[in-house]
Amino acid sequence: MNVDSHQLPPIEDEKVFENLLKDIMRVRLKSPDGVLLNGTRGQAQNSIDVFGRDKDTLEWVGVQCKVKEFGKKLTIQDVTKEVAGTAGFNPAISTYIIATTAKRDTQLQQAAAVLSTNQMQVIVWSWEDIADILKEHDFRHVLMKYYHRFFVDAKLMGNTIGKVIILQVGTDGRYISGYHLFIGKTTNHDPHFKNTYIINDMFSKTMDNFSIPAFESDIEYAIQNRHDRKIIVRWINSLNIEDDVIYGDEREFYYTIPSQTLLADFALDEDPSEDSEETD
Repeated sequence: MNVDSHQLPPIEDEKVFENLLKDIMRVRLKSPDGVLLNGTRGQAQNSIDVFGRDKDTLEWVGVQCKVKEFGKKLTIQDVTKEVAGTAGFNPAISTYIIATTAKRDTQLQQAAAVLSTNQMQVIVWSWEDIADILKEHDFRHVLMKYYHRFFVDAKLMGNTIGKVIILQVGTDGRYISGYHLFIGKTTNHDPHFKNTYIINDMFSKTMDNFSIPAFESDIEYAIQNRHDRKIIVRWINSLNIEDDVIYGDEREFYYTIPSQTLLADFALDEDPSEDSEETD
């Protein structure tokens, strides 16, 4: 999907909107750890919700977030009041951004220019401005964090989808096997493999498909080491593999399976001689 051709709906929750602007400013100021929310509601905030220091210019930037209901406008009086409120903020702000979910307004932009001084530039970001920023390449990860369900609801549409999982299988406190597994689910429109799960060992380039609950025989082509296969199939069955992994919001998955614990929990019958004959 070409995101540039779509209009993003404004965020209606004030707290979510503040976090969105915090994430935007972390990219814009090149300061992933140096942009912060300013206190909590009920505390004096000096008309600033988010602030941080520009890594390049070393100047301080402050942001005031104004969520407006559909059809409501930000007024010149609102802008004037918020600018006046920054006077007591320490450190002194060099750039002050009033970010709003309201539509772009030429009069507000002109008022911001008039209120700017040699000490502090005042800028008004409308929702159109914020949406344009989110569509820029450097901000795409922020866009996906807040709008990934807006673009594709893979579960609803039944699209084939999956994620890569970095998996470590250990024995007696030592890591003996490492996997990069692609685990996914097929489209629910296919008459033969509807709602079938896929597992692919990306290192070995081996693949299999399985249903839930999974059995060792289901993944024997993908996981050819018998010892690991016993553990991994039980690990799969212990997860809510669909909601927590395949359709989950997390982007990176790292799992460690202490096989000693699993072997004890499931009372597996291990024959070391059989494993020694298999190729990892």
